Amino acid sequence: MLTTITNKLKAVLAMLWKVFSSITIIGGLLAILYFVGGRETFYWLSAMTWEETNCQVHQARIVSYKKDKSTNYRLTTSYSFTDETDKYFGNRYDFSVGDGSSSRGPSAQAVRYLRNNQTVSCYYNPNDPEQSVIDRSFQLSFLFMLIPLILLALFGTMALGGLWRMITRKKRTKKQPLTPI
Repeated sequence: MLTTITNKLKAVLAMLWKVFSSITIIGGLLAILYFVGGRETFYWLSAMTWEETNCQVHQARIVSYKKDKSTNYRLTTSYSFTDETDKYFGNRYDFSVGDGSSSRGPSAQAVRYLRNNQTVSCYYNPNDPEQSVIDRSFQLSFLFMLIPLILLALFGTMALGGLWRMITRKKRTKKQPLTPI
């Protein structure tokens, strides 16, 4: 009697450990996905419905900084726009993911464009005008998010498959053995 209770307790604890570890792995992968660029991708997708308006560019420049023995470049910009009632300020040029680029090329093109066109089209969220962007096109850096997304799909499928197997295996062990006729 005591051994069957102990065995049942061990089985329940093993199942709880598998559920907890599966949830932890999936949660960790979701956190990685969010910090790798999920937030920017969400903003990029929602920006497809944002209102277009004209922005007055106040500043556009390239900032260089040292990182891991190399020089990286980041585009910084500031602009303003008005909706029906208020004036808002923004500083997001695009939804690129990461710490900038090791090449000045793309940033230099954007700076030339912004300096030559002091008034440019930009997009703002009508529900929250503090969110705005000048360039809402797809960024290749979004492809970096495929790595944690693939891992999330792989581990999520494995975790769900393991849980399903645990549930169905319990049912199989409770079935009566077949008796010969």
